[in-house]
Amino acid sequence: MRGRRKKSILLASFIVVCLFLSFLIFHNALETNQVEEGQVSAQPVLEGDQTKKTVAPENEAKPKRALPSPSPKKNFTIVIDPGHQHHANNDQEPVAPGSKETKGKVSSGTSGISTAKPEYELTLEAGLILEELLSERGFEVVLTRKENEVDISNKERAEMANEHQADLFIRLHADGSDDSTVKGFHILTPAEGHPMFNQSFEASKVIFSAVQRDQSIDTNGISFRSDITGFNWSKVPTLLIEMGFMTNQEDDQNLSDPNYLRKLMTDVAEGVVAYSK
Repeated sequence: MRGRRKKSILLASFIVVCLFLSFLIFHNALETNQVEEGQVSAQPVLEGDQTKKTVAPENEAKPKRALPSPSPKKNFTIVIDPGHQHHANNDQEPVAPGSKETKGKVSSGTSGISTAKPEYELTLEAGLILEELLSERGFEVVLTRKENEVDISNKERAEMANEHQADLFIRLHADGSDDSTVKGFHILTPAEGHPMFNQSFEASKVIFSAVQRDQSIDTNGISFRSDITGFNWSKVPTLLIEMGFMTNQEDDQNLSDPNYLRKLMTDVAEGVVAYSK
């Protein structure tokens, strides 16, 4: 009898130990699963002052996410402004409503270090491509200009976007630098305090992410600006795309390649689709 009781006690102890070990294994597995599923990607890092600060690009090694498929947005109006024009207009206009500070109305822009292509020609080429791509996706699209021989100030371009009650005002430019090694796509957006700050920043982030996913394109983040006339007169969400640096030989040659330019504008168009949703 004692032998049986002893065996029963040993068996019961063994079962209790097994149950306890099983509980520990299950508990640890549950905690591990919660950590993996609940991870949140790091927020963008802001640098610099309030007038011009940069959002650090996300890690380009991060797995790509599929963009939403294009769908018609017939009630979504986009005004595209191909920056600059053939002849500069140095007459002055207020940098912002009610401001005593003035700037030249519009410049002719920079030019390619190796191609010698003027920026105003490049921006019009890009604008016409982007108009085509967005129209194909069902958007209502308006261009501030369709030729180079115009005289339209930066204030007047913003007022066009306001008159059309644009859901998004996209300004196309290419950058220049004294340092010929500087290159890459980047976006300027109105600084905090602008009435359209939140919407403009959101559009900038979504479009930048769409371009950044294309690993064949160098990207340099998003900068905030409070000194740009076209931003300050805009009453609608707006951003300024710097397609690359024309003072960098690689960027300059890429931007003059029709296939590269169409690929870049396709990435921008897909970003607009994602933002419009």
